[in-house]
Amino acid sequence: MKSFLKIHQMEGKSLSWWNVRRKLINLDPSYQRKGRRWSVSDKAYLIDSMINGYDLPKFYMVDFTFGGGGVQSEGFQYAVIDGKQRLEAIFGFIDDEFPLSKDFIARETPNVNVAGLKYSQLAKVAPFLKEAFDNYNLTVMGVIAGHEELINEIFIRLNRGRPLNGAELRNAISGPVGDMVREIAEHSFFKENIRFSVSKSQDLNLANKLLKFEVEQAPGDTKKKSLDDFVKKASHRDIEAAYSKVIYTLDDMSEVFLPKDSLLKSEGPIPVYYWCFRQIEEQDRVLFRDYLYFFNEAVTSDLDAVPKFFHESDIVKYRKWLRSVNDKNSNYNRSVILEHYFPYWVKQYFLEKL
Repeated sequence: MKSFLKIHQMEGKSLSWWNVRRKLINLDPSYQRKGRRWSVSDKAYLIDSMINGYDLPKFYMVDFTFGGGGVQSEGFQYAVIDGKQRLEAIFGFIDDEFPLSKDFIARETPNVNVAGLKYSQLAKVAPFLKEAFDNYNLTVMGVIAGHEELINEIFIRLNRGRPLNGAELRNAISGPVGDMVREIAEHSFFKENIRFSVSKSQDLNLANKLLKFEVEQAPGDTKKKSLDDFVKKASHRDIEAAYSKVIYTLDDMSEVFLPKDSLLKSEGPIPVYYWCFRQIEEQDRVLFRDYLYFFNEAVTSDLDAVPKFFHESDIVKYRKWLRSVNDKNSNYNRSVILEHYFPYWVKQYFLEKL
């Protein structure tokens, strides 16, 4: 039963039919690509295409009206595999969240000016165009599968020809690592403290790196191939304790770092910050952010302005290793340097101020 897979073209239904049932569609199943956020112009271009009768790519959905196979419905009748951004744009237009583009021209009635109008306005000015939009038939392929891994496989195959990054592909792979990575990325540290964009799943990428460090008990290689292999090969037993440690450490980090912290404005250095933070005695962790700020000031300063207790050679090496933040040697050596100076900073720059 687990290997069972059936893909069929569902009976053609109008856009208005799908809109009425939108709450029955799961737009965020675990295998769904996060993807880049569509701009208003992207969305308006899609609506332009639909009103003007152009064909759209097929939508793929798990079809629970036929039982869904071995995939859990979670109370929905459908779950999107491919087409989430398009559906969100369509429903957003119906909800008046954005208008037609200012240069919109209806192909069959070019003399009717509806450019810049929203859906509700379209109904008053050109009801025939609204009707054409409402009656647009979506081509939806229904999927019934014996196991969620088959859904993940379909997702990956559909997106292989698209600009899908490594973190997004790893997010689509079922298994214990993928599930825990997604849970880690929901931590308040990711929601409140980090400052970088997660539009391309950088949060998942970072969560994966932290979990890998914990499983391997060392700051190691975080290049794409290493992360891919880790997700595919790690067992549940290997990562269960590591997951708890990551969550526990992030609990403390979220208290120490500031909201949208300037020290967390890029993903690259954070795994090393994490590893150093977890090595510190709990009573001293509250000092880590101030130390890190001081250290980064030294790294970005002219060498003649670096505080004397830093060895100039260490600052030069640290700068060098920053050029390859996913390299094993870089992660290891940066963590060694960063850890080494913390107790000296506490003694010379903190305690002497008390």
